[in-house]
Formats: sequence, structure tokens, C-alpha cells
Amino acid sequence: MFLDPLTKIEIEKMFLDKSSKSVLEYFLKKNLTSIPQVRELDSLPPLRIPKEYYEIWISQMMNGEPKGSGSYPIDVIVSSKEIAIDICGLSIKKKKDGAFDKWTGEKSLAQKFDSDNFGQSGQDLDDLFKNLEADKIVDSFKAIMTKKYDKVFNENKIKSIYIFNFINNNNDQEIYLSAIDNS
Repeated sequence: MFLDPLTKIEIEKMFLDKSSKSVLEYFLKKNLTSIPQVRELDSLPPLRIPKEYYEIWISQMMNGEPKGSGSYPIDVIVSSKEIAIDICGLSIKKKKDGAFDKWTGEKSLAQKFDSDNFGQSGQDLDDLFKNLEADKIVDSFKAIMTKKYDKVFNENKIKSIYIFNFINNNNDQEIYLSAIDNS
């Protein structure tokens, strides 16, 4: 299947053994301790951890090889497990009532939803949503992802590519990890 989300148990079993968890927790706590306490009258600054930090941490905790530093379709190769990992992040912000206020995503994939990927002049992702063309959005997204990852499968001895998405919860200063299997 394409883009299967992993459960919390699957993520822990496949990627987060005791040693890996301690490495990641250490780095996250170290980074989060530098954030100032925010008073009610202060503006809450976005929780920002550079994607490159996540790449280093995942590479270290998985005993993987960093790949490309932004110039290759994935970020980490773990040869011992025959997998590759692509890392991205997004931030969420809550309103005072706890509902989500703003969502942000990885811009590089969204930017690929332009007319070059659809073959129709002037049609982009916004147009597809306006016209309720869900099937076209899904098919185009699959084509973009396949094109992006074909190089990785062809050049490396891997069986699966996983997408790790770190979700920064600004209000609660929490970070979540979601993982998707792109095999």
C-alpha cells in the first residue's frame, strides 16, 4: 500500500528501542530548555527545531548514514535494516479553547503541485481543491512521491522508505512523531 501510517506500537518497535529513545529525549530536552517561559501577555514564539537537527538525531539513534543534506530525496539510510528515512516537520498552534488555529506543512512537496505535474496549464493544488478533484490530487501526489523516491530505490539496497514527520505543538511545547511507510 502507498503511504501507510504506522501505529505508535509499530514506531516504537521498529525505530525507538530504549537506546534510541534516550538519544532522542536527550536532544529534545536539551533543545527545549533554551526556550523562555512565556507569560500570558507575551506572544508565544513558534517552537522551531531545525530539520537538520532531526536528521542528525535520527541518523545517530538509528546508526544510519546521513544522506544529501537537503540535496537528496531522503535524509538517512539505515543499511542494516535496508531502509531509508525522509524527515519533515510541521508546526501546530492552538487557540485558547484548545482547537487548532494554524497548520503548516512541508513546502517543498506542496510546491510540486503545479501545472508541470498535471500537464494542464495554470492548474495547481488550489485549483484542484476548488474543483473538488480529490482523485486527481491523490494520483498526482502518488506520482510526485514515486518520482521523488525512485532514485533512492535504484541507487541503494533498501526495501522501504519511511517518512518521519515531527509535529511541533507550540502551545504545549510538545513534539510528536508520526511515521508513514512509503513502500
